[in-house]
Amino acid sequence: MKPYCFFIGTSWLDRAVDNHFKALGHELVERGHRIVFLINGQRVEDEDQQGNPAIYTWPSKRPENMEDFTFLRQLIRRYQPDCLIANFSSVNVMMIVGWLTGVPVRVTWYHTLTSQIDLDSDLSDRKKQILRLRKRMVYGLATHLVAVSEAAAVDLQRVFAVPGQKCSVWPILLSDPAIENLPAPLRRPNVVACVGRLNRTKGQDVLIRALPTLIEQLPQIEVEFIGEGPERDRYQALADELEVGANCRFIGLKPHDEVMHHMATSMLVVVPSRIDALGLVNIEALAVGTPVVGSSVGGIVEVISDQVNGYLVPPDDPIDLSEKILELLKNPRKWHQFSQEARQTFLTHFELRNNVIGQANWYENLVTTASN
Repeated sequence: MKPYCFFIGTSWLDRAVDNHFKALGHELVERGHRIVFLINGQRVEDEDQQGNPAIYTWPSKRPENMEDFTFLRQLIRRYQPDCLIANFSSVNVMMIVGWLTGVPVRVTWYHTLTSQIDLDSDLSDRKKQILRLRKRMVYGLATHLVAVSEAAAVDLQRVFAVPGQKCSVWPILLSDPAIENLPAPLRRPNVVACVGRLNRTKGQDVLIRALPTLIEQLPQIEVEFIGEGPERDRYQALADELEVGANCRFIGLKPHDEVMHHMATSMLVVVPSRIDALGLVNIEALAVGTPVVGSSVGGIVEVISDQVNGYLVPPDDPIDLSEKILELLKNPRKWHQFSQEARQTFLTHFELRNNVIGQANWYENLVTTASN
């Protein structure tokens, strides 16, 4: 196969999404292709314009200004890329400039459901409509759109009228955290982790409302809320109002390796989301062999298999949530079975090193087809 050139627009932190695209780029480099990363956040200390992969930073912290359009156009003239791969804030500029300059393959990744944005955003309905119209136009300039779940693909087609044949589904992959799959006796007894941004879509308040029932049967239960967000004060006040504050720990933001350690040493991870496109925390929990009790919404049902590697419960149902948590915490045999299945699900479907090969094959096929 002849070498091709790929541009990848992504953030550049030590997070699952960022590491996914770093690994994709390196896999394509190993196959003899030219890779150019375009990273946001003005992280000039990470630039490497001579290497392969080459790393450039956008002129703006978020690539949305005219100088970013000019910058990308100049890079396209220099490298003549065969494919653009865009994420998050880079989508608009990469799709518009890519279309104007005739880059043959233009791929946009779709990570967040519109219903999530609606529930968490303070924007007016008119502003949301304008932004969606703009996105619909931008998505029309893409040759392919990748949704992180089937639920996200349905959202793309329903809200933005994206033709089904333009949509593909590829989950975000995760490096094996290399944290030992701890058996139950070595984990922290009765500790439950709830990881995620503290906002309405993530539903931490549902877990707080489940705690009075849980405490009646398991007084020593402790819930670690890991993350920050606009609802933190309200959720802490709710815990105090329900007299369960002593059983809640609001830990705040932590480095990714610490978050993984918390999940690896907890008995359960609870994901009480009202809406979720995928929920990377589900994959992270599986990676360390920790069973999940999660809401049966969005992409969560594509990761968690009910009564196999965890339990699925209706959203906004603290009673059912408490029942499923108790069932696993009080049944060591079932917990062990779910834990083993969780780890195997991760290795088969979501482990980065092995599964990124399929995605690299897909991109190669796109550019090969477009060039013929």
